[in-house]
Amino acid sequence: NLFLENSAGEIGGAMLLCSGLIQYNLFLENSAGHGGGAMAGCDGIIQFNRIVENSSYWGGGVYYCNGIIRNNVFYNNTSQKGSAIDASQAMIVNNIFWENLPADKPVISSSSIPTYSDIQNWTGGGEGNISEDPFFVDPDNSDPLKRDFHLLASSPCIDSGTDIGLLYLGSAPDMGAYESEFDTSSIENWQVY
Repeated sequence: NLFLENSAGEIGGAMLLCSGLIQYNLFLENSAGHGGGAMAGCDGIIQFNRIVENSSYWGGGVYYCNGIIRNNVFYNNTSQKGSAIDASQAMIVNNIFWENLPADKPVISSSSIPTYSDIQNWTGGGEGNISEDPFFVDPDNSDPLKRDFHLLASSPCIDSGTDIGLLYLGSAPDMGAYESEFDTSSIENWQVY
């Protein structure tokens, strides 16, 4: 699904109070006045999404979501408090957080400590986290719908994730929304449990 340029005066620019599985979506340029430019109050599994250029005062991408947030790309989201995620006690694992703004504000605020994620300028600890350029294929294409968040072969995010909560058929999973080892047009090689 594509959630494009939606807005809310208060919270949840594109989605609010969802408890099911949220996966394989592009959340692009959504906004909320207070919290969760892309989504707020969603307590299911949030996985394999691209959450790009969303904005709000709290949690530019995600606000107050307490399920599982795994294998997503958070790119160029904006907020004064948690440019990507705020106020979420979810398991945060295998994600990539890059180019979120402003650069001098925390990318993750008042939330669980992430693990096995690539987080730009991260100093907040957490097992398996790195802070290295993920080397996306084409994250800044002039056509926002053609931006490509697959990983180049040189990416430090390849085989750097963990299989917590996933039954993975192969080597260690990658960080981010796409698995590089297989046909990246689908994620048929993953089984969620």
